[in-house]
Amino acid sequence: MNIPRTLGVSTFAVYDVPLVQGFAELIEAGFKQIEIMCEDQGLECLGWSRDEMNAIQQQLREEEVTVTIHAPFLLCNPASDDINVRTKSLVLIRDCLKLASHFNCPYVLLHLGTHDHSDLGLKNSISFLEQLVSFIPDGTKIALENVPPKPGFIGSTIDELLEVCSRFPSEKFGIVYDVGHANLLEGERVVTEMISIIDHLIGLHISDNYGKEDEHNCVGDGTVPFSLILHELQERHLEKTVTMVLETKNIEDSIKSVNRMTELVLRKETEA
Repeated sequence: MNIPRTLGVSTFAVYDVPLVQGFAELIEAGFKQIEIMCEDQGLECLGWSRDEMNAIQQQLREEEVTVTIHAPFLLCNPASDDINVRTKSLVLIRDCLKLASHFNCPYVLLHLGTHDHSDLGLKNSISFLEQLVSFIPDGTKIALENVPPKPGFIGSTIDELLEVCSRFPSEKFGIVYDVGHANLLEGERVVTEMISIIDHLIGLHISDNYGKEDEHNCVGDGTVPFSLILHELQERHLEKTVTMVLETKNIEDSIKSVNRMTELVLRKETEA
């Protein structure tokens, strides 16, 4: 299947198999952009030997596949008051950055963490990133993600993400906007909030839901306004530069999402 390079997929779609096997399945399906989700079995990538990394890198080169990394979030909490928790989180993120350097990853995606008090949590997260910034390799960015609007989650509002971005150089930090998470706030805000961070936008996480739960449905099985999202990207000539990473529950839903996104793009081009 000829999948556009700007339409990637997360290993979330192959969450139930070993990472290397999942890689092979996604490449066989035709994807040229793969985001490694470093959770559960995905954590194995942080323990790869040099020989294993070289073998995988060779496969990626042969297949012309680009990799990005979604850092652990269950094991990391940059917003914590506990210095031991932040130190362990720093070690994990630095390991992700080392992997990113080896594979020439455009970004390593990071959640800002959790805290009972958002202002203190945000302050801790910024302090954490100040310690991390010198370890970011050239050509790689830290991508902040808007997380679901749950109590204690830092980074669920665009204002928090913009506050963090304002503290750091733009060549080192950006935002990956999760449209499914944004849809849990209010559907009509998905597009306006994307526009508000457009200068920092380096990617989108793509899944659908009905505005109640983060269901990770395929495109079209929910209320995310994908047609409007694509319109805004096309208006700014960003549809071929902003990477869209599918975060669906299996490969079948990923392929279905590719087909539906392609149909939307073709429809938009026809209308234009």
